[in-house]
Amino acid sequence: MILEGLRMILNNVSRYVRDTRLLLKDNSIEHATLLAMYAGEELGKASLLHQSLEKDQPTVDLQLFRGKQAHEKKMAEARRLLGDSVLLQSSVLGRARFPFVLGAPDVEATPELRMDCTFVDFREGKWKFGALFAAEHLDRLLVDLETQTSLILARL
Repeated sequence: MILEGLRMILNNVSRYVRDTRLLLKDNSIEHATLLAMYAGEELGKASLLHQSLEKDQPTVDLQLFRGKQAHEKKMAEARRLLGDSVLLQSSVLGRARFPFVLGAPDVEATPELRMDCTFVDFREGKWKFGALFAAEHLDRLLVDLETQTSLILARL
């Protein structure tokens, strides 16, 4: 059962990466950022499930599928796989960043960023959509997502 789920999750990561590239070609950085964040979280989930599979008595950890702690756990695993130079948490600040690139704008990978990249909002007398983010910073992340996905698939 874990193998079936792992294959589905890794296929989903690959689809997110392909879709992100299409959105980048169309200059849709906000939606590309959103999908790249989802791909990172899915990769973290796949890695944690794969670790469970390697144990003597593998089980599906249902806590990976519910609530804020599930999100944080999967994103922490994504950071472990992808590293600070690409994705997610600044060890100095202890805050999620997407991606952590020296000189890039400080953008936190939060549920609020997901909302900001999904919907046009009106807050504090201003229209808000997306985040300050350079498209070229996503390229390395997408390559690393593909690499890590392939590594997990090769061990199945």
